[in-house]
Amino acid sequence: MKPVLDWVKGNIVIVILSVVILAMLPTAWFLSNMWDKKIKAQQEQAAKDQYQKIAGLKVNYTLPALDSKAQPVSHNEVPNLALINWFKEQRGVLTAQATSVIEKAEQFNQGIGKDAQSVGRTEHKPLVEDVFPAGNQSKLEALEDALLGNRGRPNPYLSLLQDARAGEPAPATALAESLEDFRAREVEKITAGKRDLTDEEEASLLKLLTERRLGEYQNRASQISVYANMESLPGNRQYAFVPTGAHLDQQFINLSDMFLFQWDYWVLRDLFAAVKVANSQGSRLANVDQAVVKRVESIEMSLPTGINRGGQGANPEYNPADPMATAPVAPPPATAAVPLDFNFSITGRLAANSVYDVRSVSMTVVVSSARLADFVSAIERTNFMTVTDMDLTEVNVYEDLNAGYYYGNEHVVRANLTIETVWLRSWMTKYMPDSFKSNLKIEVPGAAPTDGSVPPAETAPGAG
Repeated sequence: MKPVLDWVKGNIVIVILSVVILAMLPTAWFLSNMWDKKIKAQQEQAAKDQYQKIAGLKVNYTLPALDSKAQPVSHNEVPNLALINWFKEQRGVLTAQATSVIEKAEQFNQGIGKDAQSVGRTEHKPLVEDVFPAGNQSKLEALEDALLGNRGRPNPYLSLLQDARAGEPAPATALAESLEDFRAREVEKITAGKRDLTDEEEASLLKLLTERRLGEYQNRASQISVYANMESLPGNRQYAFVPTGAHLDQQFINLSDMFLFQWDYWVLRDLFAAVKVANSQGSRLANVDQAVVKRVESIEMSLPTGINRGGQGANPEYNPADPMATAPVAPPPATAAVPLDFNFSITGRLAANSVYDVRSVSMTVVVSSARLADFVSAIERTNFMTVTDMDLTEVNVYEDLNAGYYYGNEHVVRANLTIETVWLRSWMTKYMPDSFKSNLKIEVPGAAPTDGSVPPAETAPGAG
């Protein structure tokens, strides 16, 4: 024991330091553990604060849905270069697709491009160049001549009928004279002018005359594809109508009314294009007896919503029971989506909007009952046109045959169709006169604000 104490006394510094070291170990562990918790808590709070700051910077990345029935893509995340680039790229793809669809739709509606050509349509252009939107008096007079087929110009409405191989039955007077001559020759051949026909001879001759008459009707039906004439076209001046005669009434020689005549003509072009699509067999138009649409009896067209003749706004007294009446126009609502109003039609398209206008058409045709769906399909393929109503009635084929209409052997019905035709403003507006735009509530650049009153009828520059 003494040697140990001696060593301790001789190495007292080492002993003291060893004791201190041993005492510091648990103390150091305790203190370091306490400091570790404090530092950890500080760092966690700092990290939390930084995270909250970053989370507060989150943005909502979205991709719009081109289809109204689809949901847009949405992703909420902090700024991220990879996400930004991906969404930017996808938005570019969607924008390009949407732009392409819009351009194709506009071109198709106007009659431009392969899709329009595939249904036999050509571009809708004014009958006279540079007459719209602000042509002078001489341009309006040239358009008057073009509409009426004056001064050597072809009548555009007759050209529509000819292009569809439309025509009238065999002329009744000429046919009656032909049959009377034939009967006289046959009577002379049988009796030599020396006696009357016997009852048996009379019956035989009547049968022969009937067959000859039917043959004349069949021959005429082989020369045309559909029965239609100028009287089949709109003629009710309460609505849209086809101008006829040597001159137009002076009240119609203004930019608004002349543009309306032009628009009416474009509607008719599409309707007869649909008849041609239905009646086409390969590259040719079928004869009446083989055609889907046998006869166009009548066509009536509504005025555009907000437009009336004489360059004035529509009559505020609207009768919804009249399919050709135009609903009161209202400024389009400030919304990205095109509004629909099912109070006016089953499609809702007659609601005021800034994208398109609707022209309603009532068309009565004699059509193959078995192939009526083919005609409806042809209407909807030809342009942005929709059959919204259809009434079918029986056809007295013997009564019609007596009037010269030969429909062939298949069963036919009389169909009265209500058709909505859609016209995109993206290409139409460039042709519209300012007063026409004003009545449609289309903003005219530079025009003074109105108090809601109807602008006066527009007179062409240079008119007296």
